[in-house]
Amino acid sequence: MNLIQNIPSIISLVSALIVLTISLQQNIKFSSMCLRISITLMIFYVVGMIIRKVFVSILKEVQMNKEEEARQEKRNLEQKQDHSKEDEEFLPFQAKELGKKEAKIIANAIKDV
Repeated sequence: MNLIQNIPSIISLVSALIVLTISLQQNIKFSSMCLRISITLMIFYVVGMIIRKVFVSILKEVQMNKEEEARQEKRNLEQKQDHSKEDEEFLPFQAKELGKKEAKIIANAIKDV
């Protein structure tokens, strides 16, 4: 994160170094060279601030997505646990397990109703 905070400074200093090198090769007056470097530093510092804001917003969005995925996974686990508890509590009527006597008793009880 510290590198991201230093992006404007790094970009402006690198661009100023490039402008300084080009200016020295062109044998420009010292005052003109200072003016070029000053303008370059200001312009590229602003560009670096914009780039930093973009990086920070991307990192925040990625972090929020990770947190949301973790919350969603937690909800899914809770729902699975709730469904497993419901499945354990509800046991359907097993007619196969009844003997003939019990089946007749139930059939007679249904007829009476």
